[in-house]
Amino acid sequence: MVACTDDYTDWASPIQNQEEAAKSVSVSVTSVPTIDFKTVTGETVKIFTPSVTAEGEYTSAFDVTFANGTMLKANSQGEVNAEELKDVLVAINGKRPVEHEYAVNIVAYVGVGTLSIQQSAATTVTAQLYSPVVIEDQYYLVTNADGAWDWANAVPFIHSSTDVYDDPAFSLIVPAPVKADGSREDLLLAVAPQSVKESGDAAALMGSAQAADESLSGTLSETAGKAIKMPATDGAKFYKVELDMETRAYTISVLAFDEFVYLPGNHQSWNPETAPALQSPNFDGVYTGYSYLDGGFKFTKKRTWSDGEYNSTHFPTMEGGLTPSGSDTNILADEAGFYMITADIPSGKLSLTPLTWSIIGAVEADVNWDKDLELKWNAADASWSVTADLVPGEFKFRANHEWGINFGGSFEELQRDGGNLSIAEAGKYEVKLFLTRSASEKIYCTVTKQ
Repeated sequence: MVACTDDYTDWASPIQNQEEAAKSVSVSVTSVPTIDFKTVTGETVKIFTPSVTAEGEYTSAFDVTFANGTMLKANSQGEVNAEELKDVLVAINGKRPVEHEYAVNIVAYVGVGTLSIQQSAATTVTAQLYSPVVIEDQYYLVTNADGAWDWANAVPFIHSSTDVYDDPAFSLIVPAPVKADGSREDLLLAVAPQSVKESGDAAALMGSAQAADESLSGTLSETAGKAIKMPATDGAKFYKVELDMETRAYTISVLAFDEFVYLPGNHQSWNPETAPALQSPNFDGVYTGYSYLDGGFKFTKKRTWSDGEYNSTHFPTMEGGLTPSGSDTNILADEAGFYMITADIPSGKLSLTPLTWSIIGAVEADVNWDKDLELKWNAADASWSVTADLVPGEFKFRANHEWGINFGGSFEELQRDGGNLSIAEAGKYEVKLFLTRSASEKIYCTVTKQ
């Protein structure tokens, strides 16, 4: 080392430090028995056993990196924060309480005197998360009539594709019972896990702690097997039953709306029988549908005028170029075009979103997932269509050249955000997309080889 001053000029004899004596350090890690979170009660949990050999006094600390890139700090005993470890394991494999083995890379930092030495080692961590309740993969709604449980007609609850321990929500919509004279009837119900449905053991049904409990919300009892009573409600068309199987909470909602309303108007000569349909899949009065509009329109509750309607008096809030007629109760679309219509009847809000439609995907030689093949509106059959040379591959329909509104699934019944559709054989095809639900209650398409 030399100094850039006039005070030091002996360049032939630079100042230097003596080399430190070598230090010998070795680090190894061994795995620990399976970590069962049912028995973990402390703030930290040991996930490996470190072994450090060094000359003299030393300090040690460890970084533990999991396969998903998450790193935890471990102390000199190989212990990490228990809650942080649980979060990492859930992020990798979910909450289901089964045993998993996790590969980890451990970096050891050992301090000996003024030296700091780093070494790496690999090992595995085996752990099993804990759930205080068992959540089965399927549950059924079982009804009771005349004192007997109707096992044969048990209805499965709907659940997402996510593991039930990560998403414990189940739901189901069932028709409200109606007597022969048209009046409403009480509904007695209980919940059957898959194992109970298979055994037919009524004593193991999940129900209310009190017989014929009329509460619309509560906690399922796993030992009572007593029916929950949904009392007859005037105007009820459906009941929605929602379950949280982690907390065993249930909620029952009365749904007074039909699944569909219809859209007669100037665009189709004001005929309810052939009008486009809007659907409320949750029977909650929030309807969505697709139609060409040209001037005035209303909504009918059935495909007739005689069963009642929703008109401008039902929608204090109108958005997207909508206005009340002023001279009558019609609703006016200021600009002719094809729209997505959302009618929220409980909140009185009606909105339009203008749409054009296209195909995207591997369906034509110069069309890919970055370029759209345009469809044209055909008023004669209420379809969006194109005739084009198609090649084998997958495709979808989407609106406004964006993914916010897209349809896939199957040709016979398209679903919003459904899976990719496909063409198996090259050729010239006529593709038609039917969105209005005027000839069918389904949204569908036809793909016809020419």
